[in-house]
Amino acid sequence: SAAADSGMNSVARYLFGIGFAPGSYTIADGSGLSRYNLCTPEQVAAALLALYRDPLLRPELLVALPVAGVDGTLWRRFPNGDGRARVRAKTGTMTGVSCLAGFAWGPGERVYCFALMFNNYTAKADAVRRIQDDILRELLEVAP
Repeated sequence: SAAADSGMNSVARYLFGIGFAPGSYTIADGSGLSRYNLCTPEQVAAALLALYRDPLLRPELLVALPVAGVDGTLWRRFPNGDGRARVRAKTGTMTGVSCLAGFAWGPGERVYCFALMFNNYTAKADAVRRIQDDILRELLEVAP
């Protein structure tokens, strides 16, 4: 549709403005459900960081991301313990794909931006999510 094309063009212009080379990623649809949407974890983290650094966009970005152990797709993750409410992130899941990207607040309120992408795995999805959570636990303990 014209609206979808316009939206994808707006995203492409924004990504170009923050340094993404044309052709270094592919946006096949606006929903994120196409297996033809392609980018690297570094690109996801760079885009999140650019949004976070914008003082006008940061509040909107953070309120849009689920809070670990509290709501959205992260309500079951870190329900107790150190990670609860210290991670705001978006999940992305398809068969054989599990992604998690967002922000984690470490000691001293240091903010970490992360993007974890697991593709073509043969383990159970719960096992992959546990690995992601273990990585975040380590990140949350990193001293500044």
